[in-house]
Amino acid sequence: MGDLVQFLRQKTIGEVVEQFKFGKMIEAKTTTNALDGFNLLISNNILSIPLFDDTQGTFTCFLDLMDILWFLTKDSIEDLNNEEKLKQKTCGQIADYSKLDPFIKITSDTNLIRVLQTVSQDCMSLHRMPVVNSEGKLISIVSQSLLVRFLEPHTKKFDFGTLSIGTLGLGLDKAVVTVKEEESVQVAVQKLKQHKVSGIGIVDQEGRLKGTFSPSALKYFGIGNKVLSIGGSTMREFVASVQLPKEYPLSVMKTATACQVISTFSQSGTHRIFVVDSENRPEGIISLVDVIDLFFRHILIE
Repeated sequence: MGDLVQFLRQKTIGEVVEQFKFGKMIEAKTTTNALDGFNLLISNNILSIPLFDDTQGTFTCFLDLMDILWFLTKDSIEDLNNEEKLKQKTCGQIADYSKLDPFIKITSDTNLIRVLQTVSQDCMSLHRMPVVNSEGKLISIVSQSLLVRFLEPHTKKFDFGTLSIGTLGLGLDKAVVTVKEEESVQVAVQKLKQHKVSGIGIVDQEGRLKGTFSPSALKYFGIGNKVLSIGGSTMREFVASVQLPKEYPLSVMKTATACQVISTFSQSGTHRIFVVDSENRPEGIISLVDVIDLFFRHILIE
């Protein structure tokens, strides 16, 4: 594995960005109306956009769906004219409202191992990083998902690849935050904020996994329906009202191997995979940062 570790030390994040060529980066200004910023996120089916500050002449922060959700529910989730609330604010005023998406720049010549350390050790709440070139110009955004997609083909070269989730303890070292089907969207949002997490499980009365709820659910409500105006609806009604993939929510048992889990992350683009028992009750939850940390810890061992 020494050759692989040396390869990762020499690989820069700029080269990774070049490998995964994306279309035009979606962005806005700090002075952009918050409603327009929200519509940019929803229409492009993305979670976050970088904001350019004209006074500083550079990008300074992210606006993401978590910020909007936290802002709209700061007082109450019920009976709000959310469209009007967003119209009265700029993107810059709502940016980082959740305090869960810091704006930490990295240069394009940063080696990949250093990037993995930043994400998995230095700042575990770092969902994405702005990549700047030698002139300080923003050239791309690197997400946890992108890093896992890049690392996934190398999984079998690590000894953990064939080990089970149970053996590795992956995702099993933390409590799974859940909300019951009978509870309201309002309760679900409160739990997200209380536990400072970006996603929770939805379970039935017997504790069996039925779905997941996260800030990305905002796109299912839409401004036209007054965002989160269904706060009093139950989670069962929420799951029934949205178009979700057949495999939703993604889950594995403790016997699944790291290779299988990491491949699922890479292919699905999901941000979390639940670990369930034989009765489909959640026992753990694996996040993208758990996977990145797994790679980083084994690189350190080497």
